[in-house]
Amino acid sequence: MRCAWPETAIGGEARACPARILWPALKNGPPESAGDARRGKLRPMLYSSHRLFSRAYWRWPHFIPEELACRCGGRGCRGAYWHDAEFLDALEALRKEMGRPLKINSGHRCAIWNAVVGGVPNSRHRRIAVDIAFQKHDRRAMVDAAERLGFTGIGIAKSFLHLDRRETPARWTYPGAEDLS
Repeated sequence: MRCAWPETAIGGEARACPARILWPALKNGPPESAGDARRGKLRPMLYSSHRLFSRAYWRWPHFIPEELACRCGGRGCRGAYWHDAEFLDALEALRKEMGRPLKINSGHRCAIWNAVVGGVPNSRHRRIAVDIAFQKHDRRAMVDAAERLGFTGIGIAKSFLHLDRRETPARWTYPGAEDLS
């Protein structure tokens, strides 16, 4: 990742970038035009705070950026939010398929918050992943639906389901959880 205004970035960290918006430093270049945004063609990108994300073109009625943003409370960031429209499309489809609200326990995490909650250093939460409380949902139905909807990282815990969209599919069970394989 790099700061939108590289001359002001210090170490490539979101906290050090007054530009407020970061994007992949590869060949993608700067964020899209407003026309692309209206057509839902936003590339995945990190916002240093969910408050900076414009909801003008938000099309996911069952979720808000705040619940997907870092929850460190200012210890490591200002509520950083990783926006990925394809991920949100799949999450919205999962919500519709389950037929009732999904409680997001954890979304994006800054490095400090990831360490505080015991996440692995290369956690998918450092970009975009969610931990969804099982609550009264049928565990097997939620896992099966998530797999059908394109989630490729599926971790089953006792009280939550971890979901991400990694390149190489992986499925695991956390200690103490029932294996649903």
